[in-house]
Amino acid sequence: RALGRHPSQADLPALLTGLQDPSPEVRHEALEGTEVLHESSLEPVLHQMVQQDDNASVRAAAAEALADLRGVLGRPIPALWHFVEVYDHLSVDPLGGCTLLRRVELRIDSAAEPVVDIHILMPPTFSDTHQVQDDKGTDLPFREVWTRGVREVRIDVAPIDEGETLSLELTAQSKRPLFSAPQGHQVVYGPGPLHAPADRVEVILTGPTDKTLGGEVWTSVHPDKAHGLTFRAPLLSGVTPAAPRPRPPSRAHDLGVAAGVCFAVLMALAWQVRRLRRRGGEYADHTILAWVLLAGALLLLTPIFLEDNLGYYSMARAAVLDGTLDRYNGLQLFNQNLTYAPDTRAAQDPQLAAFFRMPAVAFAHLLNTTLSLFGQGDAPTGMSFPYRFVVGVWDFFAMLLGCLATLSLVRRRISRDLALPAVLAVVWGTNLLIFTYAWTGGSFQPSFFLFAVFLNAWDRSRDNRTWLTWLIGGVAIGLLGWTRSLNWLFFLVPFLDWAWWAAARPLSKLAGHVRNGFTFVFGVALGFAPQLCLVRLLDDRWWVDVYGVGRSRFLGFSDQIWDLLWVWDTPDSYDYTGIVLGMPVFVLAVVGLVPLWRRDMRLGASAVTTLACMLMVIGSYEGASGLFEFATPYFAPASPLLCLGMASLLVAVREHLGRWGLLGVGALMVLGICRNLWCTVHQLADELIGDWARDMGDLEIIHTMLFPVRKLDHNVLAYSTEFGCLFRETAGAILAGSMADLFAALAWSSLLILPIVLAPKLLPGGLALWRRVPSHRRLIGLACLVLLPLSWALSLGATTNLDRNYRYKKRTSREREIKPYRLVKGERFSWSFKMDSPIQQTSIITYLSDGIAIPKGTPVATVRVESGGWHVDKKLLAGIHTADFAVDRPEASGIRQHESPTEAAAYSWRVQDDSDRLYTAHAYLTKFKLPSGWNGKMEVTALLDEGQLHIVRLDVVEQPLQHSGMRWLADRW
Repeated sequence: RALGRHPSQADLPALLTGLQDPSPEVRHEALEGTEVLHESSLEPVLHQMVQQDDNASVRAAAAEALADLRGVLGRPIPALWHFVEVYDHLSVDPLGGCTLLRRVELRIDSAAEPVVDIHILMPPTFSDTHQVQDDKGTDLPFREVWTRGVREVRIDVAPIDEGETLSLELTAQSKRPLFSAPQGHQVVYGPGPLHAPADRVEVILTGPTDKTLGGEVWTSVHPDKAHGLTFRAPLLSGVTPAAPRPRPPSRAHDLGVAAGVCFAVLMALAWQVRRLRRRGGEYADHTILAWVLLAGALLLLTPIFLEDNLGYYSMARAAVLDGTLDRYNGLQLFNQNLTYAPDTRAAQDPQLAAFFRMPAVAFAHLLNTTLSLFGQGDAPTGMSFPYRFVVGVWDFFAMLLGCLATLSLVRRRISRDLALPAVLAVVWGTNLLIFTYAWTGGSFQPSFFLFAVFLNAWDRSRDNRTWLTWLIGGVAIGLLGWTRSLNWLFFLVPFLDWAWWAAARPLSKLAGHVRNGFTFVFGVALGFAPQLCLVRLLDDRWWVDVYGVGRSRFLGFSDQIWDLLWVWDTPDSYDYTGIVLGMPVFVLAVVGLVPLWRRDMRLGASAVTTLACMLMVIGSYEGASGLFEFATPYFAPASPLLCLGMASLLVAVREHLGRWGLLGVGALMVLGICRNLWCTVHQLADELIGDWARDMGDLEIIHTMLFPVRKLDHNVLAYSTEFGCLFRETAGAILAGSMADLFAALAWSSLLILPIVLAPKLLPGGLALWRRVPSHRRLIGLACLVLLPLSWALSLGATTNLDRNYRYKKRTSREREIKPYRLVKGERFSWSFKMDSPIQQTSIITYLSDGIAIPKGTPVATVRVESGGWHVDKKLLAGIHTADFAVDRPEASGIRQHESPTEAAAYSWRVQDDSDRLYTAHAYLTKFKLPSGWNGKMEVTALLDEGQLHIVRLDVVEQPLQHSGMRWLADRW
C-alpha cells in the first residue's frame, strides 16, 4: 500500500512482483502504483491482467490503468476491444441544426468473461443522445454518465463473448454546429474522443436535401490521436442558420473581470478602513473587523451543504414549512434535490444546530413568498436558492458575531492594538475560514458563536460572579453540549475556574462557592434538558452515541495523533495534510499559549487544558486520520482560545524582539494564511467540481469555481450550479451585460451589507433602551425570548409522524447528476412496488426538454397508479403540472407558449449552457392520494408531440398499521 501511494522508478520491480501476487488486494494496491508511475513497460503486464486475472475488480482496475497509460478517456470496460468502424453521418437541417447518426462496429479481442455493457464516448458538440439501437433496429437501454472528466453513453447489451462483434447506432442532436468564417458558414466537426483504437473512421455531411456536402476517412486511429481529427466542409444553399452567438469569454477575460471586481471591493474596503482609523473610537477595531469579513463574504460566500449537515437543515425546514420535526421527510426532499443525500433513520448529533437555523428558514420563506407575489419566485420547498442562501448569510453573521466577541475578549485580556491582527490571522489561517464562508448548515457555526460569546462574558465577570452568572454560564455549557458532543470539553473552562477559586478562598466562604458549583451544574442540566427530550421523542432513546464511544471507536490516546498533526501523502496533496502542514497559523497560536500561561496563569491553564484534551480526543477517534476536510475542523469551535494564544505570541515577540521580530512573525502569519487558503480552495474544488479537480491547475480550479460552465446533462446538482455566490452572480451579470441580473445580485448583496451599515447606527440606541429596563424585567424578557420559541418547537412533536417509510424509484447515482428516464411520444415507463403497509401517497417529479413551444394546458403525459383494486388516472399538463426546464431561458421568449408553475416546483437550479446569461430551471412534483392498497404499479405514458418528458424520481409513502413507541410519545407530548 505504501508503494502504491509513493512509487518511484526504483520501486518498479516490487510493483511487478505485487501485480503477480496471489492476493487480489495486493494486486489492486500495486495497480494504483502503476497508474502513478505511468511506465510504458508495464503495458504487456496490464494487457495480460485484463485478459486473464481471475478477480473482476482487479481486471477493472487493470483496464483503468491500461486506459490511463494509453491516453484513453472515460471509464474503460474490463476487456480488450477495438472499433472495426466508426461511421458518423451529419445531417444539417434548414435552420442550421445538426443531427449525428453514429454507427459503430466493435470487436471484443479478449475478455475473461462476457461483456454486458459498452461505453461509447460522444463528441462534445453532441450533448443530447436520445436513441441507441442495435443492428436489428431494437432500442437498447442506455444512460449518459459524466465520469473521469468526459461524458459517455453506457449501453446495456446482450452478453458478448471474446471474438464476437457488435453493431450499434446512436442518434444525437447538436444545437450549435456552425460558426461564422470569412468564406461563409462552415461546419467544423471532430469525431473524437474515442474509447478504443479504430480501424476506420468515416465522416459524411449531408444538407437539407440529402445532398452530400463532403466527407473524410481516417484509418488506424489510436485513442490519443482521435482529438486531433477535424472535418471541415462549407455549407451550400438551402441552409439559413441563425445569427451566430458570440463566443464565450476566454479564461483570461473571465479572470480579468474577477480581478477587477476583487480590486474594486478591496479598494472600497481600504477606503473604509482608513476612514475608521482616522475616526478612532472604542469600537473602531470591531467595525474594521466587520467590514473585513464582509468584504470576504462579498467575494467568497458560497453556501454548500454536506451530508453531515443535512439532518440539521432538514429539521429546521420541516419545523417552519411543515409544522413538524420530521427530519426524515426533509431528507427525502433532499433526495429529490441532491440525489446523493442520505435517506437514513439513524440518530443524529445533538440538535441545537437545527433550532439555530429556524429563524433563517422562516425569513427566507417569507422573502420567497413575497417575491412570488410580484413575479416568479424559486421553488417554495425550502431547497432552492433563497432558503439556502439566507441560511448561508445567517451562518456568516453568527461567525461574525463570534469573531466580534472574541475580539472584545482579546482586547480586554491581552492587547488592545494587537487583538485585531490576531483574530484576523486565526480566521483566515485556520478552518474557521471555510465555516465562515462556505461549509454552512453544520454544528460548527453555532458552536463557535456560543463558545465565543460564553468565554467573553465569562471572562468579563471573572472577579465578580453572582449565582445568576453561574446559572447562565451553566446553561451556556448545556447549550454547547446540545450543539455538538465534543463541546462538552468546554466544561473544563468554568470547572478549572471554579477549582481555582475553591483553592484560593478561605474555608468560611467555601460553602457558598460549593453552592455556586451546584448552581452551575443545575444550569448545565437546564440547558441540555431539551436535547434529552428531543432524542427521546425522535430517536426513542435518552443518549445519542453518534461517534461510537460505546462501540470501541476510541481505542487509545495515541492512535491518530501523529496523523492529525503531521501527514504528508504526496507533494501535491491537500486532503491528507495535518495541522502542522495545512494550518501553520494554528501552530503559531499554540506556541503563543506559553506566553499566555505566563501572562495569565488562570486563563492560560484553561486554554491549554481544553485544547490538549481536544487534541487527545480528536486524535483518538478512528476517523481523525489527518484529513484536512475532516479531522482538523473539529478545532474550529475552540478558535477563541487560539486567538488568545496568537495575541499573546505577538505581545511577547514585541516585548523581546521589538518591531523587527513582530514583522517576522507577521510574515510567518501571511505565509500560513496563504497555505490555508490553498488547502481550502482545493477542498472546495473537491466538493464543487468533483474528483477531476485533482488533475486541474490552480488557475483552472479558480476559474471553474468562479465561472462554472453549467450544463443540463452534467453536474446539474453540484453545489456550484445550484446557485452561485454573490461574486459569481455579479460577475456573470457583468459578462452577460444584463442590468436586471446585476441589480438582482446587488439586491441579494444588500442582505449582507445593510445589517453591517445599520448596526452602528441602531445599536447604541438599542443598548441605551435596554439599560433603562430593570434587571428583573431583563431576566424575564430573556427567559421569554428563549422559552417561547423553544416551547413552540418542542410542541411540534405532537404533529411529527415518524412511522411512514419511503420507497422510491430513481435513475440517479452519487455522481451528482440528473439521469432521468427520457420518454418521447408513445413511450411508456412503468414501476411496480410492494409495500409492507398501506399506501398513503405516490408522487412523480418531471420536467420537459425541447418543448418550449407546447401551449399551456396541453397534455404531455398520462400517469396511472393502480393499487388494491383502485386506480388513479391523471394527465400532466404543460405549464400546470410540469414545464420545459428552459422555459425561462432568455432566448426562448419568442417561442414560449407556457410558463413555469413555480408552486409545483420540487427544486430549482441555475443553468447557463449556450445561453447568453444565466437562467433558472425547475423540476416539478405531482402527488397522488390513494384510498387503499399495499401493492401497486405506476405507469407513465408520454403524449407530447415534440420534445421529451424526463422522469427524475418516483415515490411511494406507506403508513404502518402499528404505531411505534415514538409515535405513542408524540401523541402524549
